[in-house]
Amino acid sequence: MPIGAYTSQPLGALAASAVDHEMKERVKAKFYVRYCDDTSGLAATKAEAWRQLREYAKRRSTASA
Repeated sequence: MPIGAYTSQPLGALAASAVDHEMKERVKAKFYVRYCDDTSGLAATKAEAWRQLREYAKRRSTASA
């Protein structure tokens, strides 16, 4: 039995697609994957992981302003 509207899944994929492009093309995350609404990313160092997260957060805050 499906839960939610029939448009939920395509709209969710569309919204997450913007995040995928942001992480791969602008933040330059080399190892970033998404399955449904779960995301995973790997970085060579802890400092690189934090840099990527800060860059993503900075871009998202300026995009919504």
